[in-house]
Amino acid sequence: MIKGTVLLLLIVSIYSCAGKTHYPKGVMKQQQMQEVLWDMLKADAIASEIVRTDSSIKLTTKNIELYKKVFIAHKITRNDFELSYSFYEKHPELMRVLLDSMNAERDRKSAIINRPPYPIDSSKI
Repeated sequence: MIKGTVLLLLIVSIYSCAGKTHYPKGVMKQQQMQEVLWDMLKADAIASEIVRTDSSIKLTTKNIELYKKVFIAHKITRNDFELSYSFYEKHPELMRVLLDSMNAERDRKSAIINRPPYPIDSSKI
C-alpha cells in the first residue's frame, strides 16, 4: 500500500512538472522575445530601404543604430537580447514554437489587411 502511494505521488509529481520550461534569469519569455524579434525584423527592413535610397549610408551602421532603438523601446540591453537569443538557439523546440507563433501572427495580420472591406456576394459575380 505504501509503495503504491509513493509510486502514485512520484508519477503525479513528474506529470505535473512536464511541459514547464525553466527560463534562466535574464532570458526573455516567448511573448517578449517575439515582440523584440518582430521589431528587429522591421528595423532590418527599414535599414535596407534607407540604404537603397541613400548609398552613402552603410547597412551595418544603420542596422546597429536601429537595433539600439529597439532595445531602448523594449527596455533591454544588447546583452539581454544576446543571452535570450542564445538560450532559444540552444533549445530548438522553443525556437520553433517562437517562430511558428510569429508566422501565425503574420498570417493573421495579413488576412485582416487583405480581406475585402465588405462581404462579397458571390451570386452577383
